[in-house]
Amino acid sequence: MIKLSKYVKTVVCSTDVALYNTMNHAVMKLPNEAIKDGAIIAELDEESFEILHDSYFFEDTDVTVASLLPSFLMNEKKLFISLELNLSCNLRCPYCYQTGTHDGKVISDEALDNLIDYVLAVNEKIKIEDLYVKILGGEPTLVWEKFMRVYNSLRKICDIHNIRFHLLVDTNGTRIEDLLTLDGYDSLLLTIPLSYKECHDKIRFDAKGNGTYDLILENVNVFHQKKPNDKIVIRYNVDDDNCGYFKDFLGDIATKLVFKPIVSVNYTAELTDTSNFKNSMTYLDFVEWSSSIAIDALIATEMPVTISPIISIEECQFRSRYSLKLFSDGTVGSCAMSFFDQTRLSIKDLVENFSKENEFAIKKSTQAIIADSQCMQCEDIFMCGGTNKLPCIKALNPDLCENKKANINLQHFITRYLDCVEMGKSDLFVVFENGESYR
Repeated sequence: MIKLSKYVKTVVCSTDVALYNTMNHAVMKLPNEAIKDGAIIAELDEESFEILHDSYFFEDTDVTVASLLPSFLMNEKKLFISLELNLSCNLRCPYCYQTGTHDGKVISDEALDNLIDYVLAVNEKIKIEDLYVKILGGEPTLVWEKFMRVYNSLRKICDIHNIRFHLLVDTNGTRIEDLLTLDGYDSLLLTIPLSYKECHDKIRFDAKGNGTYDLILENVNVFHQKKPNDKIVIRYNVDDDNCGYFKDFLGDIATKLVFKPIVSVNYTAELTDTSNFKNSMTYLDFVEWSSSIAIDALIATEMPVTISPIISIEECQFRSRYSLKLFSDGTVGSCAMSFFDQTRLSIKDLVENFSKENEFAIKKSTQAIIADSQCMQCEDIFMCGGTNKLPCIKALNPDLCENKKANINLQHFITRYLDCVEMGKSDLFVVFENGESYR
């Protein structure tokens, strides 16, 4: 009898048992009768034993894995910056956490200059290899002069210091002319919210009440035709109204788009007190839906499956020591959820006190995953990565960690993945197979 690693999950699949190693995402199948009470009770030939042992499937490798956890979970050579240029937007989506703040506020040039100084200070400290900059608003294309000011400055820094420059833009997709002029980056990824037309037009409308579905589809096609090597992620914000139309949505965009897009499903949270939007679908309902119905729909339409038990390849912005979000008022926070924090430090103060012990740095040190002994000892660390303790997840359900709930139903996922392996379609699972990340 050989005890399995605590990081290995068993998934019953008909007459077989799938062993899923959450650490390295290897999947092995053995007969049902070969597994009992978390151990392999069947005799293994020497070759099978060596393969499983070298792939960290056995309990005696847990000490080694635990000692390597920081290297698995952290990447100190990557810096992730989210930049909120403005709060103004040409849409009036009722579920937006910024709802009611469309006051025309735009980030100052001084704050942008301070951000440049901050990136330079971090690079001097850790020698950045990859800079990820997510630019958002409001709608960032409404303040293009500000966009280009910081874009050109950061791109210049990356050129001088041999840093790979990755640009991510969160846009509503109604304005793409300026985005088409961008160049000089190492990678560009646009994230554009879109859902089933009838549902989309009810909640993603402009100031005059006009739906935007058709306009966005047209713009997505234009952007892809002019920049075919850049990535576009269609973010399907899921709620109780549109969850039943996901397959119909995929079928529609398959006929109307000139390429096969990347579709990401995201839970639509009620983060404001607005009475204009309610989502009766719970987060746990969403986990079940995305792990089964959504995956089935993506497979049926042969769309890339971005749903996966793999935690983010880039270290979470909230957890990462130097990564931050710069808000349009010139203050900084750990991530988007800092929007609700009324005690944020200014980027100017952060830069001036960068080499000293400041409140932002102190807070960041406590947020690091390796600072949480409970997470570091947990058998589900590779399934969760500490995400259950993130403010965005805790806002949805504070008991996820206690109840051992992850971001996916593993039984549903592994079963569907292995079915696709047998059909020769495993390449559809772009995150699980290739380790690709779509923020």
